[in-house]
Amino acid sequence: MAYPTQPAFIHTGGWGPSTRAHPALAFLEEYAASHFDQQAWNTNHFSEWHHADWHLTKADNSVVSGGHEVWTEGIPSIYGPFAGHLHDPTFLIVWETEEGYEMIGEANVFLDLGGAEEGEGGKKEKDSKGKEWDAVMPGSFHFWFARAEGGEGNTHGLVMKRTQLFADSAPVKSLMVKKGLLKKEDLGVE
Repeated sequence: MAYPTQPAFIHTGGWGPSTRAHPALAFLEEYAASHFDQQAWNTNHFSEWHHADWHLTKADNSVVSGGHEVWTEGIPSIYGPFAGHLHDPTFLIVWETEEGYEMIGEANVFLDLGGAEEGEGGKKEKDSKGKEWDAVMPGSFHFWFARAEGGEGNTHGLVMKRTQLFADSAPVKSLMVKKGLLKKEDLGVE
């Protein structure tokens, strides 16, 4: 039985020359390194990288809509509690769409818990460049990129239109409780 297919770019591993050759992945690497993983939601306007109608679906399946709202409320509600974070990709699939590109990827998300004392749960995790972090959790991400129009976007000519996150934060929250950064009551546990 015949079925339709379309070309896709498939990459295993982290950022490198082959990922930078693809416009959507070059966009995403620069976005992550210079903007997102720098927690720039406090200093940069969302429209440099995001569509005005950007939608974020969080891991709990709640949705935040609107570029400004996602950038100033949705993303900080997920990553704001951490002193730092890094998305270190391990697997990426990208294909072209009528609007731009769609991508599904997996990454190790490294976290700096900030102010956490050594002790229980004090083991450090190393990213692919050898930097040590307080914790790591695997995550999957689904992105929709649109071609930038009317002054939107950055030098790559793309904007992020939709983002969906898949992650189990329970191990990280458990570590935060062990380190005294969260109380069980904060998690709804008595």
